[in-house]
Amino acid sequence: MEAEAELATDALKLVAFASSARVVVTLDEMSAKDRDQLSASGANVDEEASLACGADLRANFDIKALKELYRSFVLEAFMSGGKSADAQGNAERLFAAVPALGLALGLDPFERRAIDAELGASLYKTYLSRVFGAGQTLGAGEEAYLEMVADTLRLDKTKCGELVREQKGNRVANMIEQIFGAPQVLADDVLGMREAAALLEVDLVEDLQVSANRRERMFLSELEELVTEGDLAGDGDLSAMEEVCEGLGIERTKALELLAERAGKKACSGVLQAAATLRQETDSERGEKAVRELDGLLRWAALMEEGAVRELDLKMVSGAERGELLLLYQSARLNKKGRPAEEEQAAGALAELLKAVLKLD
Repeated sequence: MEAEAELATDALKLVAFASSARVVVTLDEMSAKDRDQLSASGANVDEEASLACGADLRANFDIKALKELYRSFVLEAFMSGGKSADAQGNAERLFAAVPALGLALGLDPFERRAIDAELGASLYKTYLSRVFGAGQTLGAGEEAYLEMVADTLRLDKTKCGELVREQKGNRVANMIEQIFGAPQVLADDVLGMREAAALLEVDLVEDLQVSANRRERMFLSELEELVTEGDLAGDGDLSAMEEVCEGLGIERTKALELLAERAGKKACSGVLQAAATLRQETDSERGEKAVRELDGLLRWAALMEEGAVRELDLKMVSGAERGELLLLYQSARLNKKGRPAEEEQAAGALAELLKAVLKLD
């Protein structure tokens, strides 16, 4: 930081000398005749800043070094700003000297514009990455900063808009890569990504071209969480699932297909796991564990069509085992003293559903 500050000080001295020696002059202060003579002399002119330079350092130094000096000075102007009056005053002084410095160094308008554009893009990307990475979007303060960068460096506003959209997309794309870079696709991570995409107005299909396979895997992860937490039950209310579909760009018909497939697998595996638990004769809590497995599979079975329930493949579980599972469940979940009639009725409905799943009805 100290070296950059010294560079800025030396550059300001150069600009002050060039101005006082009338090497760098303001076009507005010149007559039309003087302007014509200046143009004929081949002077370096910045029409936008209304400045001209009659002599410069281009022939005396390596052009790469001059460009780097200009770039470092502009960057120091941005880095020197702060909330205090002194910091803001220093930044304004540096910014005011930028056009004259470019002329004194001998950089032509195209070279200055190229450096400004490259530096502006870098500042945009760094700032936007920090804002979006913190889970924020662009508010009035952030918009004001970006506008200041664009105005100061005379950036193309269309390009600035593209940079914002690009960084929004990059933020969501990075979150997706982190999701699939983990050992398991976790529902909480998918939810966080969806919320970020909604906040930043990024469409996974239109903007990021996320594959159907990835979107479906994320959907199934959240689907399991919805069923486990009871947000998606057999009451016909699919709003929670439809919200996930919208965020992941999955059609409702495809979502219902995935739901039916996953529900069938979960119900079938739940019966197999409950039966396997019963076979563990050394486990004193095997009955309780088996009932918990049945509770889990019923959450999925409640989401299945009646025909699909009856088509479950339970060949690996004997009729005797299925009968024992039903008795265990009825004993554990029915005829609870003091239970409200409504809850008892709901428990009875689940027991009937279990009968259908176990093919005992």
